[in-house]
Parts: sequence; C-alpha cells; structure tokens
Amino acid sequence: MDDQRDSGRPAARPAVEPDITIDVDRLIRWIFLIAVGAQVAVVFLDFGPNYSRWIEIGPIRRLFNVTREDALASWVGVTQTVLVAVTLWLVYSTMRITGAATWRRRGWLLMASFYTYMALDDGTKLHERLGTAAEMVRKKAGAGDGGIFDLFPSYAWQVVFLPLFGMMGLFVLFFVWREATDRNSRLFVASAIGLYIFAVSLDFVEGLEPEHSMNLYTRIAETFDMEEFTRVQFRNSTYDSLRHFSKSIEEFAEMFATTLLWTVFIRRLAAEMPSLRMRFTSRS
Repeated sequence: MDDQRDSGRPAARPAVEPDITIDVDRLIRWIFLIAVGAQVAVVFLDFGPNYSRWIEIGPIRRLFNVTREDALASWVGVTQTVLVAVTLWLVYSTMRITGAATWRRRGWLLMASFYTYMALDDGTKLHERLGTAAEMVRKKAGAGDGGIFDLFPSYAWQVVFLPLFGMMGLFVLFFVWREATDRNSRLFVASAIGLYIFAVSLDFVEGLEPEHSMNLYTRIAETFDMEEFTRVQFRNSTYDSLRHFSKSIEEFAEMFATTLLWTVFIRRLAAEMPSLRMRFTSRS
C-alpha cells in the first residue's frame, strides 16, 4: 500500500461504479414536507416568540420577526428561491443538450433568469427600494402633482414593478400549464399564481393609509372590538396587529406558492432527464 502511494500512480479505478437512483415522487414529497414545514415554523415563531412576546429578549424576537429583512423568514424564502432558480437552469441546460424546440428552451431560459433575479430581489428587497427611489427622484425633480405616484394609494414599487410581475405571472401560468404533463401539476401552477395574486393584494392593502376607504384593516378594527385582546396578547393596537399578521400571511403565501411551482419544475426536470451519467476528469 505504501509503495503504491509513494510511486505517484493513481489509485485503481473501482470495479463497480456507484449507481444512484432517485425516486422522483419520494423526492418531491420530502421537498414539499420540508419546505412547508419550514414555512409553518416561520409563521409560528413570528406569532409566539416574537409578536406574542413569549421571549422578551429583543435580538431573539427580531430573528423571528417576518417583517424584518434580516430575520429567519427572509433566509427561508431566499434559500428556496435560489434552489428553484437552480432547478430551472438544470431544466434549460437539459433541453439544450437534448435539442428541444427553440421556443421551449427560451421559455425555460426566461423563467430561470426571472427566478435568479427574484432570488436577488428577495435578498435585497430590490423592487421596494427601486420603487421608493423612483418616487424620490420624481419629487426631487419638482414634478407637478397629479402623477401616477400621487394617484396610486399604496406602495410606490407596485407602480414600477407590478406590470412586469403581472406579465411574468401570466407567462408562467400559460407556459408551464402547457409544459405540465399531469393534472396535479396544472392544479399546482394555477394555485401558485392565485397565491401570488393574493399576496400582492395583501401588500397593496398594507401600503394604504389608515384613513383610506379601501383599507380593510381599519374597517375590521372599527367593526370588531378586539382592542383589549390585542393590547393584552400582543401589547399593540388592533390595527397594527392586523397589519403585522397580514405580512406574515403574505410571506407564507409567497413561499408556499413558490414551493408548489418548485415541485412542478422538479417533475419537469425528471421527465426531461430520466437518467444522468456524470464523469469527473482531471488534467493533473
């Protein structure tokens, strides 16, 4: 053994090469359970240790606060989006190798690029900051009243990015619907787009001024007498509590929608690449 190692000769190649078989249904099932379990845990930790103040230590509470960019919820969402982007790039690369139709390759390339951007966006809150920056530049330039930023009642980012996100959502719905090979996948796609729309709607309401006629949280707070309960349970007003948990539900809806699409993408990858053989080489 020592003589062979000292001679500098490479070790003998194993007689049997490893053969890894992946059960796609089991893989999807585990990914779904782990992802949704993490998302439920994020909501629970925000409700209990953070907002209900089961823990009084400020740094720990901030770790579980879904409204913060440096919290656990942000990490879970960004990690999942990155993995979705990697899956989409694998689908696109496989289609290039197998010589799939050009329009199909370009469709998957577009989605891979979009979710790569979304991973960046989720980690930096890019669209919120660019929307606010656009509004600030407009005001600094001395633009007159009556512009779209003045007329739009909610967050400025929705004026800038919502048309783009809306068009991309429609593209994903129709393209992946056509690419899906089974009824469950199509149901997942439709449900995911519906959840994205629901999340954006919650975000729209969150951005409204309390006195705005479309602000549902103000109406709920005025209709139902929950002030004493929220003061005791959360040490906060009913309105502020509603807005906080709206954000929590919004984040869960977005992450769950992404999970649904991810399972569809994995199944598509398995259909395009039923078997994979990799060989590692080295020039040294």
